[in-house]
Amino acid sequence: WFLLLTHTPLWTALGLCVLPYLPGDAVKIALAAALTVQLDRRLPRGLL
Repeated sequence: WFLLLTHTPLWTALGLCVLPYLPGDAVKIALAAALTVQLDRRLPRGLL
């Protein structure tokens, strides 16, 4: 919708609407992976 409403080129729209969120998403992925490793070590087999 952003492209249609603002007539912004694709790469500019990606830079404005998508790229700013990628670092935060990368942090959340890393935290989820670390939590999964910790839970896998502590929970009995078959629960995770």
